[in-house]
Amino acid sequence: MNRDRILLRKVGRYYLRYWGVVNLEDLLRLFRSGGSSNVDNSTLSYVREYLLFLATEEAVRSARRAKRERSTFKEFAVEYSQRNYGPVDVARTLITLPYGLKAYFNYREGYDAPEYSLLGYLLRRIYSLVKAKSNLVNPRSSLRAAREDSLSNPNLDFTRDFRKTFNSLSKLKDEFPKGKFRRPVYTDPGWLRTAFRAFSVTRKVEKVEVSTDLGDRNLLRFVLWKLYELYVFYLIVAYLQARGYKVLKSEGGGGRGRSYVAVKDGEEILMSFNVPLGNSRLKRVDSLEGLNEYRGRPDLALRGRKTFLFESKYSWRHSYITAGRFKVMAYALEYRPDLSILVYPGLKGGRTYDEEEEVTANLHREVERNGYLCFDYEGQEIYMVILDPGRDDSVNLGIIQDVLGPRLS
Repeated sequence: MNRDRILLRKVGRYYLRYWGVVNLEDLLRLFRSGGSSNVDNSTLSYVREYLLFLATEEAVRSARRAKRERSTFKEFAVEYSQRNYGPVDVARTLITLPYGLKAYFNYREGYDAPEYSLLGYLLRRIYSLVKAKSNLVNPRSSLRAAREDSLSNPNLDFTRDFRKTFNSLSKLKDEFPKGKFRRPVYTDPGWLRTAFRAFSVTRKVEKVEVSTDLGDRNLLRFVLWKLYELYVFYLIVAYLQARGYKVLKSEGGGGRGRSYVAVKDGEEILMSFNVPLGNSRLKRVDSLEGLNEYRGRPDLALRGRKTFLFESKYSWRHSYITAGRFKVMAYALEYRPDLSILVYPGLKGGRTYDEEEEVTANLHREVERNGYLCFDYEGQEIYMVILDPGRDDSVNLGIIQDVLGPRLS
C-alpha cells in the first residue's frame, strides 16, 4: 500500500469533522470527478455516517427556519362574518347574505401553504432514510461499520451530536402537514432548497466514494496536504493523552470553529489551526489596512506555559520543503515561540535547482539519522522533523517525545 493510501486509511475518517465541514454547502464543494474508492470499509462507513449527520442537521435547520417564517408568511383566504374585515366577495356574499354572513377577502398566516406540506414530506423521508441507513441511530442499518474502532477518536467523534440532532428531527417532522413530492423549482424558499439538498444526500449516500485520485466517477476527493495536517494533529493528541492530558473541544480560537484544549492538573494547552496568534510582532505593512490578513497562520499552534508552532508540508520535493524551512523561520521571527517545527514525510532523490535546495537535501540526510534536526538561533530553536505516515505510528510518537518531551516536563 503506498503512502498516500496509508495516510487516507489512518485519518480519512476524521477529515470532514477536522476541517470544519459543517453544512452541505461546504460538503458539495468537495465533490469532484474521480475514480473508485481507495479506502478501507470502516473509513468509508465513517465518512458516510458523517454525511448523514450533516444532512440531518440541514433538515433540522430547514425546519426551524420554516417555523420562523410561518409566523410572518401570509396567504390569500376567503372568510365569513357578520361584519366584513376586507374587500367583499360579492358572488359568495349573495349566497350567504340570507344567513347574515358576508364573504370577504383576507390574508391569514400561511400554515397551509403548499411549501410547508412539501417540507413535511421531505422531513419525514429524511428521517426514515437516516433511521434505515445510519449505524449510529440504528445498529441494524445498511451502513454498519466494518470495525468496532471506526468511531474510536473521541476528540473528533460526532455520535452524541448526531443522536441529539436526529431526536430533534423526530419531533420537528410532525409539526408540518403531510404532502406529496415534487421537484424543486427556482422560486422555492431557501429553507425548502436546503431540505431538498439534505434529501438528495440521504438518498444517494451509499454511492459516495472516497479517494485521493482523479478518475471518472463522482466521489468525495480528499486533499492530501490537508490529510497530512490532520495526521500530525492526530499524533500530537495521542502523545498528549499518553502523558495524562485530557483533550477536549474548545469554544473559539480555532479557525472555522475548530479548536481543542489539553488539560492536566490545572494546566491548559490551547490547540488552534491556521489562524493568526494574538502575540504577533507584526505592527505595520506599509500603509495597508487589515493587518490581520498579513499575519502568519501556523498549521497547528500549541499555546500554554510554552508555545509550539507546527508547519506541515506533505511533499517529497526539495523546493516545497525549502519553502517550509523559511516559513517556520518567519513564524519564529513574528511570534517568538519556544519551538517552531517543520514537519514533512521525507524527501525523494532528484535534481536540486539552486543552492538553497541543495542545502535542504543535505539537511534532510542529517534529519534521517534521528528523525529530527535542531537549529539554534541565539536561543530561538527551529526543528526539521520527519513524520512519515507510511511507518508505524509508534516511531513517529517517539520522535515527538524526543522533541516536545523535555519542554513539556
